[in-house]
Parts: sequence; structure tokens; C-alpha cells
Amino acid sequence: NQMMVKNKDPEVIQSMFGKIAKHYDFTNGGLSFQLHKYWNRKLVRSINAPEILLDICSGTGEIAYRWLNEQKSPKKAIFLDFCEEMLE
Repeated sequence: NQMMVKNKDPEVIQSMFGKIAKHYDFTNGGLSFQLHKYWNRKLVRSINAPEILLDICSGTGEIAYRWLNEQKSPKKAIFLDFCEEMLE
């Protein structure tokens, strides 16, 4: 996603993502014409993490959850995002 943000203050950006968090994945799908699923699948298949994946700017965790689901043995993922609503 590429959003036009005039105010680059972290609190403003955090608040903006907090307001759209509940609809983020749905909106992302519409804006990318569902291509994000292909991109995410390709990304996940390229990850070579031994036991733990650190997902920085995790958002809703879509990529890390996909990675966890594709593992043949139990693995761990750490989700990190500066917007708490996205992680919820």
C-alpha cells in the first residue's frame, strides 16, 4: 500500500493506522486486486528462518501467520508493530 500522508508525525501515522486496522486486510485486498496474496505467498516461501521469525511492521500479522501455517514442524513468530490496534 502507498498512502499519501502529509503529516509524518509518528503519532498521527499511528492514529491513522489504528482507525483503519479492523478493515486493513479487506481494504488491502481490494486495493491490490488480491495480488497481495500472491506477493505474500511468494515472500513466505522465500523466508528461511530456522526456529523463530521476527515480523517487523507486522500489521495484522498476515505474513507471519501464513509462514507459521506452512511450517512442517512447530515454529515461533514474534509480531512487532507500533500500532497496537493492528496487532489486535
